[in-house]
Amino acid sequence: MPEECQQYTYAELEVGQKAEFEFMMTDEVIADFAKLSGDKSPLHTDAAYSTTTAFGRPVGHGMIAGMLFSRLVGMELPGKYAVYLSQTLKFHQPMFSGDRLIIKGEIIKKTDAFQMITLATGVYHGVTGILFVDGDALVRVLQ
Repeated sequence: MPEECQQYTYAELEVGQKAEFEFMMTDEVIADFAKLSGDKSPLHTDAAYSTTTAFGRPVGHGMIAGMLFSRLVGMELPGKYAVYLSQTLKFHQPMFSGDRLIIKGEIIKKTDAFQMITLATGVYHGVTGILFVDGDALVRVLQ
């Protein structure tokens, strides 16, 4: 993971521009998210309980995808000059510990009057390509 963020200015951004990175969903990530968010639902945190559900094992919090979209916007596209205004989320499939995730973003619109971009965002399974979560991000670019 790069420690420095991208520094795209609004003028440097183009519709169709893309960014992506990989992330490994682990038991530790799920436990850390439960601790930070306070969402300690047994669906996420109790292996014995989760075996009684349709999923058969603990499910990663869907909002971990939101956290990863924040990294995408703040570090990758556009990076340093981003002010996150909104994000829609649609949950399609559960994520589990051991899943290698690919987080993708693509600029689908620029609004010159407000120096804003709209990004199509998605979290995909790194092997099968199955879509876990998608949505749109609205981002103001300060420079």
